[in-house]
Amino acid sequence: MGTKESLVLFQVRYAPNDGGQPFVLDPQSEANLECPRVGCDWLCTLIFNLAQRPRDFSFDVRAKVAGIWNKWVPVARRPWNLMERVCSINPPPFFVENIGKTDFMREIDIDSTETFDKNAWLALIKF
Repeated sequence: MGTKESLVLFQVRYAPNDGGQPFVLDPQSEANLECPRVGCDWLCTLIFNLAQRPRDFSFDVRAKVAGIWNKWVPVARRPWNLMERVCSINPPPFFVENIGKTDFMREIDIDSTETFDKNAWLALIKF
């Protein structure tokens, strides 16, 4: 594990396309953003409880390297069918042998969210 100065952090920002107030997520390490799918080299984060459809937002990402934040870069939109083929958030069409094994689990903080809203949208951001 590297020192705190050598740790690369990523931050995601999203804003309504109509010019509304942007939202900035807390910085996360690369390890926390790694896709849990074996062989996938994308970094991803799940944004939930969006007030509108994901396509009504723009998403940007930036990295903090050697203690300095670089500039925001737009996240390219990928067709959902491409993400379905490669994303482990979608259940596979076969039996999974590692269910219940902690080595293959990932902690997800849901306590910080507000009450579930049936009208809320969610977006999977891959970069």
